[in-house]
Amino acid sequence: MVCLLANSLEMMTREQSDGPGFYFALPRLLNRGRERTATDSEGRAGEAYLGSIALFVIPYLAAWNLFAGSVSSGRLMAVAIPLVFLVWMFWLALFFLNSLVIKLLRMSGLFGDTPACALQHIFIVAVLVALAAGLAVGTHWTRWVGMVFLAALVLNFLAAAALRGLKRQST
Repeated sequence: MVCLLANSLEMMTREQSDGPGFYFALPRLLNRGRERTATDSEGRAGEAYLGSIALFVIPYLAAWNLFAGSVSSGRLMAVAIPLVFLVWMFWLALFFLNSLVIKLLRMSGLFGDTPACALQHIFIVAVLVALAAGLAVGTHWTRWVGMVFLAALVLNFLAAAALRGLKRQST
């Protein structure tokens, strides 16, 4: 139940950008501050790649921290490669669990009008926030990755609120 569109591999063109944006709000707000259109940054693949990297790196480092305290450094390097596969399996299991939760919510009458993609985004962000918060309170060097991710997420939410406020003012 992962939301993929038929043209999901193609980047959004300017004609398609009249609808709601789908990457990060912070670059749109920065573009708007430079007196460009707010949709300039929505078609750039760099944002999608950055989000995808964060989606993988945060759980990888969280799992790394689990092993770092209990395994010697020589064995830790041997665990690094299989950990990539385990993180991939983690996301597959999580997406399956996510589809079951969405189905349960719909059967109970909750979030009936909310698109499945929006519910998936909420679930994924919640998981990433929990993992990044775990990294941020840790003692390893990975705590800085968690702190930077959480700071970027807060800035993105503030930018989304600012863009919504600017949109309401203009209408």
